[in-house]
Amino acid sequence: MRAPLLALALAAAARAAAPALRGTENPYFEQLSAEQDAARGETKMECGSGVSLCGVLTLCSGLGSGAYEHPAPSVHGLWPEVGSYGTSQCIAPSGSKADPTSVVDCYSATDDDSAAIISFETHEWDKHGQCAAAIDAEDFLTTVCDLAEKPLALMATTRTAGGSLDDMKAAVEHGGYEVFGTDATNSQLLLSACASSDKKWKLAAVADFPTACGDWAFNSAKTATA
Repeated sequence: MRAPLLALALAAAARAAAPALRGTENPYFEQLSAEQDAARGETKMECGSGVSLCGVLTLCSGLGSGAYEHPAPSVHGLWPEVGSYGTSQCIAPSGSKADPTSVVDCYSATDDDSAAIISFETHEWDKHGQCAAAIDAEDFLTTVCDLAEKPLALMATTRTAGGSLDDMKAAVEHGGYEVFGTDATNSQLLLSACASSDKKWKLAAVADFPTACGDWAFNSAKTATA
């Protein structure tokens, strides 16, 4: 899979801002969190009947500025739409809450050091992954990579042909994926996703969530707070 140049750029910026700090303590990631919140917009996601987990897979076109400017589309993260963002439950990891200790699949970047990339992975895990019903950090990050592979390929082909963010959006939609939102500021697409009771995430249109993922019999007592 193509190296995630967004992760590389964000990790490099994080290292420059505060190289000794882990993801959740780094002031750079506080700014990144604010940008992520803004990217999600004001539209609240409704998971639908029988669906306990839903959210957005955020993919960067590479046409933005600063950390969001790079030569190819790349993965950003999977964000359960909890709290004010939607009706998703926040379901804690079934295994370990420990932070990632290695670079996972599509978050790899050969020309930056592993510590910086792991700092970015830690941010995504602490901010979003611990509400995604994953087993642990590696399971969450691997899920992100698996979900992103096909839509990223469509975006990359479109961009290579000179396409804009809107062109990439059209290509992704033509490929059968719903774009829940567009982050024009940072040039990102937010794709609709849900998880069924086996805790496996999939890309699906919001209207199809009950069919694709509506097989939950969830005990709210086991729900973690966001």
